[in-house]
Amino acid sequence: MNKIEKRKHNILNNPNLMKTMIIMSLPLFFSNLLKSFHDIVDSFLFLGYYFKRKVSFEKKVKNVVSKA
Repeated sequence: MNKIEKRKHNILNNPNLMKTMIIMSLPLFFSNLLKSFHDIVDSFLFLGYYFKRKVSFEKKVKNVVSKA
């Protein structure tokens, strides 16, 4: 057995089921954590762009209305 096979065998045949479950769930946990962080940052960037455009649009409308 090479090193990877031994490690896989030790993880899967470990009598401590809780430890095995935690080890197997770590990649999924970190993936979800990274995705959540990406979505939060994306939301802040989108909202910043949206409100900047909204204020710009409101100024244009105000100028058109005040000239009329």
